[in-house]
Amino acid sequence: KYHFDTGEVSMCKTAPVIDGVISEGEYSADCALNTIGENYDSLFDGAYGGESDLSVKYYVTFDEKNLYLAVDVIDDVHYQVEPNMTLWKGDCMQFAFSSMDGSTFREVQVSKRDDEVVVSGYDRDAYPMQVAVERKGKNTVYEIAFPIAGLFGEDWDIMEQEEIRFSALV
Repeated sequence: KYHFDTGEVSMCKTAPVIDGVISEGEYSADCALNTIGENYDSLFDGAYGGESDLSVKYYVTFDEKNLYLAVDVIDDVHYQVEPNMTLWKGDCMQFAFSSMDGSTFREVQVSKRDDEVVVSGYDRDAYPMQVAVERKGKNTVYEIAFPIAGLFGEDWDIMEQEEIRFSALV
């Protein structure tokens, strides 16, 4: 197991399928991190209506080449009309990654605008990533395979790390 800021995660035995569906058995219980219902901070006083209004369960795992994230967001409304540079103003997932010494830092936003998956803060041409975002009812599922080289650089080896810094914001 490897220690992340919010918990420990295990290396995956089989890479997950990035299709916007968290299938049974696709992510082990070792990969599940906090459900963030009680850890909210709202910019709009009194706007939070409880876990059916906004709650999150996320999974983090990795192999030698990719860092995998799966996020199941329960939100009564998914609203995203912002341009890519300001995705954070609408519904999206915002991820931040940093090496423990702070020498590498990356912040990436992922969302769905109409039927299009949109990404900001990541060079998808140099380091193609797999990403799927599916909305069904009140659930939006984000599944992402980030190439480790795209987050931390070509010479960075996740297998040599004891910890990385990671945060997720809905």
